[in-house]
Amino acid sequence: MMERYTLFWSWLLIAAMTLLPSCSDDENLPADDIAPEPTEEELAELAAADRLEAANYVIRAFAGLDALPDNWETSTFTPEEGVVVDEATPGVRYVIVEDQQAAEQYFLNITPEELLYTTDNGYRLYVEDFGTLTFQRMNAANCFGKIEVSLKQMPSLTEIRLVPESEVPTNAKFDGTPYYGIGSIVKEKDTGCFYICVRPSGGPNRKEYAYFITFDKRAIRTTKKKQDLYEIDEKGKKTKTKASTSGEWVFASNLVEKRFALLAANFFSYLHKEAKQGTKWCEECTQLLNEYAEKQVNIGANSILEYIVPYGSYKSSSAGTHRQTKYEQPCLYWAWMHRLGFTNMAKQRAACYVQLRPDAKGHQLTLTDAYDPTYYYDLSKANDFDETVRWDGKKVGYSEPFDITRYALDTPDYEAHEYYRSPLGWGLSGAAVPVLLMTQLRVTDKGSASSKLEDVVVVKADVPKEGSTLYMDMLEGIDYFEITDGKTSYYDPAKAKKMKDSPDI
Repeated sequence: MMERYTLFWSWLLIAAMTLLPSCSDDENLPADDIAPEPTEEELAELAAADRLEAANYVIRAFAGLDALPDNWETSTFTPEEGVVVDEATPGVRYVIVEDQQAAEQYFLNITPEELLYTTDNGYRLYVEDFGTLTFQRMNAANCFGKIEVSLKQMPSLTEIRLVPESEVPTNAKFDGTPYYGIGSIVKEKDTGCFYICVRPSGGPNRKEYAYFITFDKRAIRTTKKKQDLYEIDEKGKKTKTKASTSGEWVFASNLVEKRFALLAANFFSYLHKEAKQGTKWCEECTQLLNEYAEKQVNIGANSILEYIVPYGSYKSSSAGTHRQTKYEQPCLYWAWMHRLGFTNMAKQRAACYVQLRPDAKGHQLTLTDAYDPTYYYDLSKANDFDETVRWDGKKVGYSEPFDITRYALDTPDYEAHEYYRSPLGWGLSGAAVPVLLMTQLRVTDKGSASSKLEDVVVVKADVPKEGSTLYMDMLEGIDYFEITDGKTSYYDPAKAKKMKDSPDI
């Protein structure tokens, strides 16, 4: 069984570590093996991982896919996002957003941050042999922003225009009452998997699709990648001894999109808060949690209501020499700001996607760090620990190759695979942050039940844009910060984002 470990997060605000220079001796690997030049085959595999990551964001969003098919690189996809307003320009599609800020956030929600370039008036995404997206801010009253599109797998789409609802025909919007309210539980008839609604249709942006998630690991597609890791000596050099985490690592390629991972984390946190505090939606939230438990799904009721949520697909490592792993499984961390060291912002949330240090700006938060001996050494230096924390696979870090399926909520040995984090020391068991391992399902909902789903618990779905509903209550008053660059400017409340203003609501 894998051992527990803890993480120390106050290093978000601590100065850069200093790595000691590499040298070689009899007990260590030759210098050339510490950071060897990748072979052509390895470079091709890493480039393929970058294309897969980009497609998991962009193609899934534009084509409305729950998952990419195995042959996605040799396929072409039809755009479904938004609507065609002018039949003379079928490659231009219109998407409703509230304002220019929402238009920009829309683009950021469907693109991997570490692959973006900043331009004078927006952003650009370019991935070789995949394509280009260019976002431009617009100041026109009838258009808040536009995305120029050139994708190998979606040649028919040339532009996405992000516009107010007045620019979209009435018959292209859904103004009715959704059938499935947030929290509704359904069973997919073909697979027998239970799904939970985390984003109903309708809402301020007139969405016609509802999004569901499942914790059933049968819905997860996996890929195996070979990883060789070595133990680290007291100076941070790789020894000749292979770590027990070496071997075939099992990654996921079809996890929930990041934009819905954020909504799901907030929803499950809200459920526990309401059920515990006995507030307006107490009875309804308690019922839902009980229903989930009956389906052998423990959402992880902890006192701090935080979650680690893996999303998308595996990707090439962004940590460079700070990690040994070539691939990683990215995730977000939904937490209170004060848990990340921002002590004057105790009432606000953070969606943290990146493990932040001034010397490793682009390193994404990933489940795979706990299997990498180099991670712990670098972490010790970043925090200026009196004693270097060494991976041993027992008291510190996991002891077996990474396998994403072990984090599934219905895994009998689930407790051993929770994501532990504590500023108090290593090996403590009282700071478990549950991992929500999910895939998604998109369902058209214009007020009628789907023929593919069997109702289990259907939550009443009032029109979310009007009055107080469970859905709007879940979003109201939730301020959060997307921490992706490590700057202390997040102390500025003006930089907070409101959950209810998300373009995906």
